Amino acid sequence: MTRVRRGLRRILGVAPRRRARPLLVEDIREVLAAIDRAAAIGKRDAATILLGFASAMRRCEARRTRGGGHRPC
Repeated sequence: MTRVRRGLRRILGVAPRRRARPLLVEDIREVLAAIDRAAAIGKRDAATILLGFASAMRRCEARRTRGGGHRPC
């Protein structure tokens, strides 16, 4: 893998970015457990996380649901 990345860096001028590990259901449960859902902000945050996970949204797509504009992702 290291040789491949070096070769791509030599050919393209930059090595490709590494992808982040996808969140699993267990990860989402841990995040939700840490949120205080008694407050309105906690309810909003939990709903945003659940919506983003259930619909497989990218970060920029989830931001648009909160009125973040219509910039391309």
